[in-house]
Amino acid sequence: MSEVKMLPMSRLILDDQGFELTSDSGERVGTVQWSAIDRITAIQRHNMEPDEVCLDFEIGEQTVTVSELDTGFEELVGALYTQLDIEDPNWYAEAIKPSIQLKPVLVYDREAGY
Repeated sequence: MSEVKMLPMSRLILDDQGFELTSDSGERVGTVQWSAIDRITAIQRHNMEPDEVCLDFEIGEQTVTVSELDTGFEELVGALYTQLDIEDPNWYAEAIKPSIQLKPVLVYDREAGY
């Protein structure tokens, strides 16, 4: 059996103000300011093998989606805890639970205060 090598889809560049998501070719995919995030939802997507967890960052009418396969994802997760008031530290474990039906997990909601 041959080994499947997963290549990063995009790259995250973080700073104290937020982050920028760029494609593997260097094009800007999206920019997110910590202070502008309305909601973050985690969901497991079955479009790859293995499955991947994605974070959907909602900013007004815009959504920026970040994959756990993106370079810098671990740093982004760490920054979520320092930059935002994340109430449930177990959101990732909830998002990767096996289930027949995909279930989004609320990570952050500015209006609700967490």
